Order: sequence, then structure tokens, then C-alpha cells
Amino acid sequence: MESNILLVEDNEMMRTFLGRILSAEFRVFTAETAEEAQIRMEAGLQPDVIIMDLKLPGLSGLEWLSQLKSTPNFAHIPCIVLSASESVEDRIKCLEAGAADFVLKPFHPRELSLRIARQVPIHV
Repeated sequence: MESNILLVEDNEMMRTFLGRILSAEFRVFTAETAEEAQIRMEAGLQPDVIIMDLKLPGLSGLEWLSQLKSTPNFAHIPCIVLSASESVEDRIKCLEAGAADFVLKPFHPRELSLRIARQVPIHV
């Protein structure tokens, strides 16, 4: 059985690209905003891992990450932040807020898949 990945990315091209590469190993669900992702989760979507962009319209990735980690029903879900920000401060803030990992764009697709698998092993 495949792991469920929730991909939260506002850029349509990046969302489509990530969806294609990750769907080879995972069941991928997508959302354009943190608010949309939150609604999907509250409606019953149970991701094994969340991949989120740092810069999202509305609620930022960092703000949403902080909210998730303070919500008992969702705090256990590993979150990987995916960002073009090379700021060490951004990486530290995300890790302090509870991110399991921080991956810089551009990234190698296999590296991202391995980082995801490290958080939740692929179900066989």
C-alpha cells in the first residue's frame, strides 16, 4: 500500500511536476493553499507526509506548520518544507516550528523521494 502525500504548492507548474514524479512511489493529493489543505484534512484526508512550500498565498507555510504542530490530530504528521529560500533563518524557523526536513529548490527528484521515504517508509 502506498503512503499518502499531501503536496501544498501554489505554483501550478511545480505542483504538476511534483505530482508526476512523486506519484510513481506515493499516492499524491494536492492543494494550492494551506487553507485548502487544512479543509481537506478536516474532511478526512489523512496524509502520511505533508510537503509544503514555504511561501504560500494567505497562510504561509511556516504559519501553517506552526498551526499543524499545535493541533493534536495533525501534530504527528511529518512535514517537509520545500522552498527556494536559501535563508538559514528560514530553515531554522521551520525546523524549530516542527518541520521534519527542509529541501531547497531546485532539488533532485530522487533526493526528495528518499527524504519523504525516510519520514514514512513505503508500504509494501
